[in-house]
Amino acid sequence: MPIVRMSLAEAMKRKPKIDRRRVKATTEADIERQAIEDGHPTLSARDLRRARLVMPPSEVDVRAIRRRLQLSQRAFALKFGLSPRTVQEWEQGRAQPDRPARLLLAMIARAPKTVERVLRQL
Repeated sequence: MPIVRMSLAEAMKRKPKIDRRRVKATTEADIERQAIEDGHPTLSARDLRRARLVMPPSEVDVRAIRRRLQLSQRAFALKFGLSPRTVQEWEQGRAQPDRPARLLLAMIARAPKTVERVLRQL
């Protein structure tokens, strides 16, 4: 197949040629094989079914967690490696915890002593 040289602008003007029948006929095994050939190994469909994906809660009630532990905002923040100002912002609704923070908060809610023990070992 000859190499066609063109500028980026020319390439952007071209309409892509997509063989929809071929796309629909592509199996998960085809995709996995191609990814491996391209140097991007993926999880197989079987592995994905077996994997337990970690999804943090979409919302976390920081105040409820902190109150259940009977801690002030400052004590809660310092005990779990957070900024007191950040805890205050979360509780007052001016900011939302990002994904890693929601994961940490979910762990604190379920096993606060374990989280505290792990953090002390760091």
